[in-house]
Amino acid sequence: MTTTTNDSKDRLILHYADQTITALDHAAEVRRILNDATWAQAQERFDALIASNGGPVVRRGSREWHYATPSHPLKWAHPGSAYPAPDPISVYAVVASDGSQIFPDQSSRYPWAIIRIVTFCLKYGTTGFNERAHAREIEAIVTADDDDELFHILIADLTPQERYAKISGLRNRVEIRQAASVADFPYAPGPKVVMTDGPIHLFEPEDNDSVIIHARALQSALDVGAIPVGVIAGGEARYTVRLAGLLGNIDDRIWPGVTDFDVWKGALDHGERSPLFGIASSYNYAQFSVPVAFFYLKTGGTVLRVEVPASLTNEQIRQVTQVVLAESQGLEYPYALWKAHDRAVLRGGERAAFTAGWSKTLSRYGLEDSPSAKQRLKDLG
Repeated sequence: MTTTTNDSKDRLILHYADQTITALDHAAEVRRILNDATWAQAQERFDALIASNGGPVVRRGSREWHYATPSHPLKWAHPGSAYPAPDPISVYAVVASDGSQIFPDQSSRYPWAIIRIVTFCLKYGTTGFNERAHAREIEAIVTADDDDELFHILIADLTPQERYAKISGLRNRVEIRQAASVADFPYAPGPKVVMTDGPIHLFEPEDNDSVIIHARALQSALDVGAIPVGVIAGGEARYTVRLAGLLGNIDDRIWPGVTDFDVWKGALDHGERSPLFGIASSYNYAQFSVPVAFFYLKTGGTVLRVEVPASLTNEQIRQVTQVVLAESQGLEYPYALWKAHDRAVLRGGERAAFTAGWSKTLSRYGLEDSPSAKQRLKDLG
């Protein structure tokens, strides 16, 4: 029996090893296409896609298929060009938000949820030493009592998976709204970045109201001289992979398992970034949006996708790069976001307390939401 189990593990590991080697080969092919193409060729191909598709937003089945779009057409550059690391920075400010949530219990008759957002305001370069020290910490608890969107998510006829996805999306949006709300806090001189752990690009907005609310948060940060930034580590994004498929006249689905992170991790040295790309999406083309662009940035041995408003100047892009690199020094990921994450996580005791509070409220109205007999037996086990 043991031999069979070990043989199965070996087969599985070999399968994954073969899959990884193939993905690395495909990632190298994507890099070659991006390096060989010019910005003019990329724009020409994307214009042809728009013409054949009947518009810039591409759908496959029920989902948008996001493409990286040409953003900065430079005669000497290619979509696969690496931009050198900027000079270090020591005087700057960061407002960083992260959040966690309690998802509704799948077996609950009366689903409820809580989102907790923690925001750190940090400033550097004015105290005479380089220690990381927060100037201010802010915590927000979001419930259906004070957020109409969360209320409607909880009462809508959704599957648990659909409800979870909507709550996760709401959490991402609340993070940037919370950070932007304190962006005018007194800070040090130098650039000021409002940073969130996740995209600031709104994925498939459901209506104009969600576009307007999200865009207002981004614009409110810009209005007080701060730059809203989304930092994404990992994930399955294939924006530039799809652009390479378009450039090579190749269906990108022949490169299964290859993500943008695979492509750019092998293309950049520490501190280098990719060019700035746009995103072909319904949010970016919505009437009231603040369009979002992105670049990939190598920090140590990893690569981050950094999302920013598409309207930033080259100097502002350089400042964002400097701040993200400075915050990621020795960590490969921004310290301020790590700090916010550590405080935002809802741990076991807190979850139990919130659950007990919910049960007490139900009982006050003569409602009971006890677990099934099967679940009680699992809990005993």
